Amino acid sequence: MKFLILILAFFLPISIFGQKKGKSSKSSHKHIVVVIDAGHGGKDPGKLASSKKYKNEKHLTLAMAKKLGSYLKKMKRVKVIYTRTTDKTLTLDQRVDIANNSKADIFVSIHCNSARRKDAKGASFHIHTKYCPTDYKLAKAIENDFIKRVKRPVMGIKDYYDRRSNLQVLQYVNMPAVIIETGFLTNQSEEKYLNTEKGQTYIASGIYRGIKKYLSLNLANTKVCREYVYKVQVIASRTRLPTNHKVFRRLSMRVEQSINQKSPFKYRYVVGHEYERSKIEKVKRRVIRKGFKDAFIIISQNSM
Repeated sequence: MKFLILILAFFLPISIFGQKKGKSSKSSHKHIVVVIDAGHGGKDPGKLASSKKYKNEKHLTLAMAKKLGSYLKKMKRVKVIYTRTTDKTLTLDQRVDIANNSKADIFVSIHCNSARRKDAKGASFHIHTKYCPTDYKLAKAIENDFIKRVKRPVMGIKDYYDRRSNLQVLQYVNMPAVIIETGFLTNQSEEKYLNTEKGQTYIASGIYRGIKKYLSLNLANTKVCREYVYKVQVIASRTRLPTNHKVFRRLSMRVEQSINQKSPFKYRYVVGHEYERSKIEKVKRRVIRKGFKDAFIIISQNSM
């Protein structure tokens, strides 16, 4: 099999990311679509329970996800889509694809935390980057309710720069997204709380009120940061390759395929999904270190 490694350098002016008039999510669809992701599941239990009287993370996240969904379904014009409603295994790619294929307005992923320190406590809220104001406002609305109404300790809002790493479901979805670490299962008090009906109800209702608050905001003049995205093209090929082909394994990254019908090497394979030039430059350097010497940066439009 022959591959063509393209040497073309392709850049668009960075001014494309200037202030734009965005549309509120309320006007994007007949319904506001909220995708609720219960973390882990099936063969992936997440954090294991400390004893048989408690449940593993995958069961707790599913219980809270279902409660959240039941609250949101009572809102007019809100459509709820679950990534899972049973104890089944889902890959990160599958979770991303469910959100993007449904053209969701909001993606919320529910998890439980763990730490070596047994006294670590509090909920935390993860977004891809604070560069996206919609993501930050979504996380902030939920965090505020946790503080004021649910009365839970919080550890704040964290993004790529705080973590120094990407989280795939946040990086690749095309809509405002947040991962909520609802509490620490390594903390005896918080594990007990999250295993109670009351605790699960309070957590789910806090997330619900935060989403409701977010949807009430006027986002019409908010800067659009997900309309265009930076990626790194790795190779182009005459023949279609599976995205898990052995040639891509050394990357250890999600690989996406696009098609250019005007070129004999019409199958293009890209990695990375960033909204800031500095971050995609790091991805490019990583790809080159993995042996794809002629990889280059492209800018594409999100299928929002």
